[in-house]
Amino acid sequence: MNQHPALVLNISSYAGVVIALCQIGFGWLLAFRSKAMVGFFASANERWSSRLSRGLAICGWIFLVGGCLTFVGWLILLGVIALKLT
Repeated sequence: MNQHPALVLNISSYAGVVIALCQIGFGWLLAFRSKAMVGFFASANERWSSRLSRGLAICGWIFLVGGCLTFVGWLILLGVIALKLT
């Protein structure tokens, strides 16, 4: 079974967009809900709680930016696929 290379790119690109959307969602959860998450686990030390919340927010922004860049890469790949099929 020999498949067209553009079809293989198309299937892998849809897997990439699902990963990008999950990454954006996880980044949003970490960036904007980190203080609530730390409060839920009720850290005894307020100083560590603040640092942990800040660290989670930074990780969330990294995931959010990375997910957006992955999504832009998916759009570029979709354009390449569209040009190869025409």
